[in-house]
Amino acid sequence: MSLSAELIEASTSASLLEASLAAALAEIDRLNDPPPPPPIDPHEPPPPAPVNEWRRRYYLGKPDPADATKLIKDGGTIASEVTKVLNDDYVTGSPANVPGDNWLMDADGYFDFDVDGTYDFGVRADDGVRVWVTKQGTTTRVNILDQWRQQAPSVFLASIDLPKGRHLIEVEYYELVGGATCRVTWNLRPATPPPPVVPVTTRLDGFYRGSAWPPGPKYIEAANLVHKGKPWGIILEHVDIRDWAHHDDSGWILWRLAGNYPGEVRIPQRLILTAGMMPWGASLVDAAKGAYEAHWKSEFQQIVDYGFGDTILRIGHEMNCCYEWGEQAKANPKAYIDSFKRMVAVARGVAGNRFQISWNPIFGQAAQHLYPGKDFCDYIDLDVYAPAGRIMTDADWNNYLNAPGGLNWHRDIAKAEGKLRAFSETGLWGFDDPGFITRMRQWTSAPDVAWDMVYAHIQHDFVWGAQFPKARAAYTATVT
Repeated sequence: MSLSAELIEASTSASLLEASLAAALAEIDRLNDPPPPPPIDPHEPPPPAPVNEWRRRYYLGKPDPADATKLIKDGGTIASEVTKVLNDDYVTGSPANVPGDNWLMDADGYFDFDVDGTYDFGVRADDGVRVWVTKQGTTTRVNILDQWRQQAPSVFLASIDLPKGRHLIEVEYYELVGGATCRVTWNLRPATPPPPVVPVTTRLDGFYRGSAWPPGPKYIEAANLVHKGKPWGIILEHVDIRDWAHHDDSGWILWRLAGNYPGEVRIPQRLILTAGMMPWGASLVDAAKGAYEAHWKSEFQQIVDYGFGDTILRIGHEMNCCYEWGEQAKANPKAYIDSFKRMVAVARGVAGNRFQISWNPIFGQAAQHLYPGKDFCDYIDLDVYAPAGRIMTDADWNNYLNAPGGLNWHRDIAKAEGKLRAFSETGLWGFDDPGFITRMRQWTSAPDVAWDMVYAHIQHDFVWGAQFPKARAAYTATVT
């Protein structure tokens, strides 16, 4: 073999040796490295949800091909967080790293339920929401609420029987445009029947504030200053009657009064709820025929479901001057009376109710022709306001006493019917009039008056604002 051939052979052998050595070293590295992770299965369930906390995952949304007002997920998770509560209310904006509109959220968690019983879930949402419960020891997801649609902020109720244990709660939510609200709470329904209603036998002082309430309990604290720090006995609220959709969403008022708003607690006071017969544009004749009974039943059922079964219902108030039912009652008083009786029958037919009924005209206009009869009300109510823009005179007060539908008429009809009197709206009218307040407080101090309600709202308000200091002082002076 020539020298060159020998050199070529040696070089080849060395290359083969180096390759063999490299392969051996690679094999050693492979054996020492941990195995690669298995491929991700998109159908594999996520890690276990937390306990007594909400795990949230956010997604971009795109229109559902079947309904453009609904969203479906567009890709994977864009943000996540864990929170103690599910209580979101974005007038504008959205969670961190989530766009303002067109997004979805999945939230889940295992929650401890301390006792066996029926649990009532309250849900407020804008837009779509679904809620599932999976009981401990089972794999069956029970869909207790499905309101998957575009909607203004709406309150929904659902209930489920659960044994004591740790159960999985899942929520699916989507936000289309505008504000974003998603709140989910639950409470154990009382197992024992509620006590019977105790009729009001001594005057309760109360107030109405309405949608102008500030957040938290400070509105009560401010009102207490006017009341010498003594607890108020009664609170007034209204059902929204702009249209049937708002009427049927009465639950948001009750949801808040039940203490679900951040920083608030359940009101300890007795509740009076103004229950309008129908929204603007509806027909009093149709109401009298029973066309709206489903709406009324929904309203009254929500009151009971939120634990306010002893509410005093102020049905079709101020029928002798105002509102759609009042305007139509001018030509058809019988339709008003028949509608009132139907509403009372529906209210009294709701399981668990302990309602009492107030019949409530406004001062100064004849109303006896609209009275439904003693079997259909528990109190005879009257709304009374000060003269607009001026101090009440002695002549004014004499007119308040003796006018048709005035204070003496109110006292006399209540006595004749064997009913207690009440005053659900007493207020100023844009002027600081301490004399009116003093006179009315003396008038309502009679033993047959069940309550005297300060209508502390906008131009009538002397409770929270500083606009009527003399009237405020006059009221406080009457609190004993």
